Amino acid sequence: MKMETYPLRMPSQKSKTFMSIIGLSATVIYLFPVYWMIVTSLKRRSELFANPPTLWPLHPVLDGYRRAVEVNALGYIRNSLIIALFVTILTVALATVGSYAMTRIKSKWAKWSLMIFLVAQMIPSVLLVTPIYVIFRNLNLLNTYVGVIIADTTLTLPLAVIIMRTAMLQVPLEIEEAARIDGASFLQLLPRIVTPMVRPGLIVVATISFLNSFGEFVYAVSLINLQNMYPATAGLYVFTTGLYGQEWNSAMAYSTMLVIPILIIFVVFQKSIVKGITSGALK
Repeated sequence: MKMETYPLRMPSQKSKTFMSIIGLSATVIYLFPVYWMIVTSLKRRSELFANPPTLWPLHPVLDGYRRAVEVNALGYIRNSLIIALFVTILTVALATVGSYAMTRIKSKWAKWSLMIFLVAQMIPSVLLVTPIYVIFRNLNLLNTYVGVIIADTTLTLPLAVIIMRTAMLQVPLEIEEAARIDGASFLQLLPRIVTPMVRPGLIVVATISFLNSFGEFVYAVSLINLQNMYPATAGLYVFTTGLYGQEWNSAMAYSTMLVIPILIIFVVFQKSIVKGITSGALK
């Protein structure tokens, strides 16, 4: 029986133009808060509540940035970078070993463990912060980087394992068997043979873990009460509460400084991120 084939219809020029307008409009709407944040950071305090609001500062100043630096904004960002770096390392290491075990061990428990990670990913941190706070208080982990790192890792690890499991399933077993025949042990097999083959997945996991832990808020304000140890998200309290008054231009300047590391990471790793996300769907 001969099957009929239909030619693939290409979108018309009007359709392309319409979709371009829709995409451009969505981009403008999405990026407008970022634009407003940057513009507000350059305004004088007297201009913040002007009516009608100005779309660009009449007299741009850097007073908000100077004030943010005076109130230890760089210290808050440094604290978040330290926390995010160790969370990323811990998440990547645990996700790599855990996903490898889940894909190589033929057991019903491996399938159940995947279900547990799927469920754990859906539990919001607001529901976990109270028991974690009580446990960490008994372990003397409050007001420590270690406590926040462990807590943030519980948020990033479930999704990391799911992503790495997909990447591990794409590694041919024949390559591992050949390496074992050549005398490679497990300690050599995973870091030297398997890990380089799942590099796109590792980059995706590392990037997502870093960004999530860098911008995490619930654990940051719940587990740390010392101002000099505030992560970046908790540092916003300094500008939006009565501690120094509500300095919105300084808060926007501080927020702009927080965006810079995120933009750098995205620009540097954007190709690898897209490759890692789409590789599972293409293979």
